[in-house]
Amino acid sequence: MGSPTESANSPFAGLSISSHDVLRGAVRERCPKCLTYSKYYCYTCFSLMPSIPCDRIPKVSASKEILVWKHPNENIAKCTSVHALLLFQSSVRMFQHHPTFHDAAQLREHVPNPNETIILYPSKEAPFIGDIDTNSYKCVVFLESSWAQSTTMFNAITSACPGIRTAQLDLTNTFLKRGTLFWRYQNRGEFCLSTIEAIYLFCTQIDVLSNCDNALYFFSFFYHLIQEHYGKLGRGFSGKHRLGNSYIQFKES
Repeated sequence: MGSPTESANSPFAGLSISSHDVLRGAVRERCPKCLTYSKYYCYTCFSLMPSIPCDRIPKVSASKEILVWKHPNENIAKCTSVHALLLFQSSVRMFQHHPTFHDAAQLREHVPNPNETIILYPSKEAPFIGDIDTNSYKCVVFLESSWAQSTTMFNAITSACPGIRTAQLDLTNTFLKRGTLFWRYQNRGEFCLSTIEAIYLFCTQIDVLSNCDNALYFFSFFYHLIQEHYGKLGRGFSGKHRLGNSYIQFKES
């Protein structure tokens, strides 16, 4: 794939996202820690590749601990929460736990204070996160899985961790008000977001005075990368994606 180009038509145009120039010069190389080949960052070590200087990548802060529960069957290369591990650093923690084959006691070890924890999940009965007193919780759980797996995970954590509360995001008046921009297929509807989109909106809705736009630093880069790649090829994107070929907006004439 080639390097993405910014466009006035970009859905990210109104956000303050740092330059992607350093990513455009990335090359595929070995991770010095685990020797795995990758281009931008290592999916095993959650670290940048040597050709990308750390001081050129933006840092994002969060006022709450962000806990990502990754389903063991989810391919880490598909997980946008890796972006959060790279950008937020100490504010984000990820753990793996199988909701069926592992017991509840093991799950509770990862959520030691359920009374001070909220899980974000699009439940119709759940209040919006912005309507909950921010002083009443310290940690927020995000599920990293397919949407088919998420229901089992949600039921497992609410059963294993009495006292944990559920909240949902309000997409109204956000740049995602028309739905997710994620390029991977899912059949649950346009308002089922990728994990990093959800983390970004969470931060903007509880830290209204801070600039969290760089939470989408890698996400916006890959979005444009895919747009340009398929736009130049002039071939179909995916018959499975909810928008089909119309997902590709930046087509060459």
